[in-house]
Amino acid sequence: MTRIGIFYGSTDGHTAAVAAQIKEQLGALLADGSATGRATVELLDVAEYYLEEMLHFDCLILGVPTWNRGQLQADWESVIDEFDGLDLRDKRAAVFGLGDQFGYP
Repeated sequence: MTRIGIFYGSTDGHTAAVAAQIKEQLGALLADGSATGRATVELLDVAEYYLEEMLHFDCLILGVPTWNRGQLQADWESVIDEFDGLDLRDKRAAVFGLGDQFGYP
């Protein structure tokens, strides 16, 4: 069974909401097609889990928003050094981020 992990950091809850929407949409796709029973999708807030948890997933979706003028969001900033010790070579990965298109066009 394929395990999909959605890891996100969220200061104001916006990235958390989008991560939950992605989980919901993936779940609907998996339930609707021939992939039923072949994949699971889990939501993990990086403020509550070690990045080492990524090793338990086949596919990773990372929600990495920026803050202010492009600074790394605080939850990610506190765990970013953990990436150095992870072997993610065989993982499929996608990244999404939310930006302020009005404040910083």
